[in-house]
Amino acid sequence: MQLDFNQGQTIYVIDTNGLINLEFLFKYDNPVFKAIWDEVEDMITQGTFKTIDFVEEEINSYEGKQDFLKNWVKK
Repeated sequence: MQLDFNQGQTIYVIDTNGLINLEFLFKYDNPVFKAIWDEVEDMITQGTFKTIDFVEEEINSYEGKQDFLKNWVKK
């Protein structure tokens, strides 16, 4: 039996490390990378870019100086 969770639509799932690397390599506030972040945010809105609850919890539990992802995840 095969379950079709995405109903034929491609879904991208990312973990905490992937988000950390995305922000590290392609800084959100750098205009050169604006298109990348716009695309990621569009995919989130469309439901094709997802993560699990644990990733959000892990990011929110971070206590270091780099708080971009915490703020971005809340948004």
